[in-house]
Amino acid sequence: MSNIVTVAQKLPAKLQLPADIKTMPEEISNYENWDLTRMPNLNLRLENTAWGNFNNAQMQRLNMAGCDLRCAEFTGANLEGANLSGSDLRGAKLQGANLTGINLHGADLSHADLRDALLSRATLVSAVLQGANLENATLESANLYHANLGATIPEDLDLTGETTLSWTLVLPGGANLLNANLKGVNLSGANLSFAQLGFADLSGATLTGAVGIGASFFRTNLSRIQAGELILTRATLTRANLAGAYLREAILRQCEMSRCNLSGRVDLYEANLVEATMVGADLTGVSLTFANLTRTDLNRAQMAGAELFEATLCGTILDGADLREANLWTDISQVDLSGVELRQGVKIKPQAVDAATRPVPPPPVGLRRRWVD
Repeated sequence: MSNIVTVAQKLPAKLQLPADIKTMPEEISNYENWDLTRMPNLNLRLENTAWGNFNNAQMQRLNMAGCDLRCAEFTGANLEGANLSGSDLRGAKLQGANLTGINLHGADLSHADLRDALLSRATLVSAVLQGANLENATLESANLYHANLGATIPEDLDLTGETTLSWTLVLPGGANLLNANLKGVNLSGANLSFAQLGFADLSGATLTGAVGIGASFFRTNLSRIQAGELILTRATLTRANLAGAYLREAILRQCEMSRCNLSGRVDLYEANLVEATMVGADLTGVSLTFANLTRTDLNRAQMAGAELFEATLCGTILDGADLREANLWTDISQVDLSGVELRQGVKIKPQAVDAATRPVPPPPVGLRRRWVD
């Protein structure tokens, strides 16, 4: 075939790939600048596609499901609406490619280069993106349900109990999503462990049941996310924006959340914030009903109007915290409130303070604690 070329060059020095996909075939396909949409059979089954050259090719709506595209080059290619479901794209180069509406269901994109790629409305359900580089990529409204973008977590790791990861432990495999546009994406059940999501925009995204152990969300926009039962043990959320987020029963154990924005009626009902660091965080009006704040550092936190009904406050640090109009209808016998002003409309359980403190009535009818001590 005229599009087959023999390639003798070695692997680029910077390409870090698993050993099983490092071997370059003797012959590879060259479709650079081709308009493959004009081929009579759109259900394309190309030959020698591994390590192939598809740079700047026109491949809209082509069906290449299940193709072997390891280390293939698609820089600047147009694959809008194409079907690459189940394809092997490990180590592929898709920098700046147009992947709008592409079907990558179950595809393996481990170590793929997707910098600046357009993935709006893409289907990445159950796709593998471990070690992929998606810096500055656009994934607005993409579906990443149960996608794997993170490191492989040991099965015996205790995510909720006393045993937690060491701060020095970093597992390989986390995807690079720095500055990526992830507005409205569906990441339910996805693995984001040790992924880099600093400065990314996940506003309005769905992360229900997702796992992001050790992930970095530095200055990330997480406003209005739907993230019930999210697991972010040991994650970094410094200066992240979580305004209006839904985080019921989320596990944020030992997270770094200093100067994080949790204002706008953030829902942390029954959340696990044990040993989290929230120095200077804005929790104005936040709901922490039944939340576990054992040894949580809330030094200088803004908590005006916060709801802490029956929250666990054991060894919680509240020095300099602003608790004006907050509801502390809980046991405060194991927390030091000496540095907190409690005479500015703070509501406290009668048995926890002196008789001069005005008690408040019980919580509204219908509010029930769903777990037993």
